Amino acid sequence: MTITRPGLGFDSAGLATGEAFDAYRALYSVGAEVRETGPAFAARMTGWRLDRAVVYDRRLNDVAHERDARLVRTAAMEHFTLTLVLAGEFHADAGDGFRQVCPGEILILDMTRPMRNRAGGAHVVTLSVARERMAQARPRPRRLHGAVIDAERGVLLADHMRSIALRGALLTPAMLMPVSRITIDLLRIALAERDDMEMVRHDPRAERVDRMRAYIEEHLTDAGFAPPALIDRFALSRATLYRDFERWGGPAHYIRQRRLERLRDRLQDPADRRALAELASALGFSGENVASAAFLETFGMRPGQYRRMAREESEEARSRRRFDEWQSVLR
Repeated sequence: MTITRPGLGFDSAGLATGEAFDAYRALYSVGAEVRETGPAFAARMTGWRLDRAVVYDRRLNDVAHERDARLVRTAAMEHFTLTLVLAGEFHADAGDGFRQVCPGEILILDMTRPMRNRAGGAHVVTLSVARERMAQARPRPRRLHGAVIDAERGVLLADHMRSIALRGALLTPAMLMPVSRITIDLLRIALAERDDMEMVRHDPRAERVDRMRAYIEEHLTDAGFAPPALIDRFALSRATLYRDFERWGGPAHYIRQRRLERLRDRLQDPADRRALAELASALGFSGENVASAAFLETFGMRPGQYRRMAREESEEARSRRRFDEWQSVLR
């Protein structure tokens, strides 16, 4: 069976004129106010979930987005966005008034602070990145709010962002960690002063954790896979392993959570018709009942209920649900 990764899609062209903008506004209602800025609103978007990041390829016309102080307080988001403008008109205000972001430039915004943007005939690639990841690229990343990386400085990062937006469907879960490290390294380079490449140093512990997480992805389907395998493979002490995975509640909890997220992906794939017992076994759970109870505890519904909901919902509802679910990877 060919395994596909669930993506996110939205295209206003497929909706009735009176419904298109309302559907788009509902998609963004989790964290931004959206308004039309002209008579020819249009929006098309594809998105892919990465490792503690999400990439969106968007084509936007006659539309504006805003996170004011009220939304910053009530619709809490901790991540940053990197928006690469490929074509068209894209203006943004990070607190000092609107400025145009020209094709080839990359705008950085901190979602814990107010911002506004407006687009006309714009093609942009936006990479939403967890705050902790941004801190690996530059200490005190809050200072980056509103910064624009020029086209010359950011050319390698821009090429990388375009590539992962175009080929996100091809990235296996185990590939996401090294892709994330490359992204952060390229961001370090783009942000570093020309005479201060010390900013490009690697974090050995972060790289080790990413290698372990990639190894976990490759072995999730092994029923007997457990934390001791990581100790043997990476020659770590038990204390070091648990310290490395402390933010996720320990390695065993992390492995369990990743199996549950894989199960959720399989349940919403209409091409995967395997029974829960077969899915649970294929994903390394010790049994169907164990998987079902863990799924209920984590996601608030039984696997069968989730499968029915995911397969009966409209395309617009599916996009909103995935958009909301993906916010968890940015925390």
